[in-house]
Amino acid sequence: MVSAIDSRSTNNITRDVLDLPSFGGTAAVHRAGDPAAPPVLLLHGAAPGAGGLSNWRNTLNSLSDRYHCLAPDFIGFADSWHPADPPKTMVQWNRLRVQQVLEILDRYGIAEAYLVGSSMGAAVALQLLSEAPERFDRAALLAAAGIDLPVTRELQRVMEFYLDPSPSTLAAMYRSFVYDPASIPFDVDELAATNYSIAIRPDVRRSFEAQFASGPPVTVTDSALRRITHPTLVVHGLQDAVVPVDAALHLGAVLSDVRVHLFGHCGHWIPVEHPDDLHALLGDFLGSGRLDTSARKGTR
Repeated sequence: MVSAIDSRSTNNITRDVLDLPSFGGTAAVHRAGDPAAPPVLLLHGAAPGAGGLSNWRNTLNSLSDRYHCLAPDFIGFADSWHPADPPKTMVQWNRLRVQQVLEILDRYGIAEAYLVGSSMGAAVALQLLSEAPERFDRAALLAAAGIDLPVTRELQRVMEFYLDPSPSTLAAMYRSFVYDPASIPFDVDELAATNYSIAIRPDVRRSFEAQFASGPPVTVTDSALRRITHPTLVVHGLQDAVVPVDAALHLGAVLSDVRVHLFGHCGHWIPVEHPDDLHALLGDFLGSGRLDTSARKGTR
């Protein structure tokens, strides 16, 4: 197993802090499951205070009986590196994140993995599939950003969070992520208070404001999408107010090996709104992948 600067385990989830020499900084990686199992990389979205654990805790627990799940904090989020002189465009930030993810895979000795990205994490996943196709067997994209669509009011609220930052503002944002706020299975105000304590840190705020300084998130061109040949599962909520369902339909029309699953009565926060159905869907899709087949044959 990789040598970490710090490694701590809580409730079956281990948090490693890795030194990334090429960046001169560190990366926090939350992982669960048997390191000998097929690896699944989980990439989080861009809400204030977001990170690998806050976005993927339930998925880490749900999939870890079959997979070695790894959910890094992206550079510029939570407990990973925050550059003192941050890039000023999302293009530059996502370039760093692509490099970060590949270096993390190298540090764990993972030659090839399954890839799951949510929102901004799905946009980074698309870049990874395009630029390092040999490192991934198949991918799932949830509420995928990265498609050239008009910026929605709710996405604008995310980008402008620091104009009026507060726990109540963050809680209101979370409620806007879902179709039915009453169905959220946890205390939204408590989560907002926890994540606000991360979001208000000077380094986190500096990174967040820098990456959105140039406007909306970066998009992936159709020409790049057409070059992606990996089996891909696109999952979206029909009532997503942050990234409209048109993004999923566009991916379904452009990607070469794609299946699209739409959840009704569902917004942007699919792992919260439909956790059991989502995890079953992911398990079935990933379970038919080559990494699973090799593991069952004992050839990994």
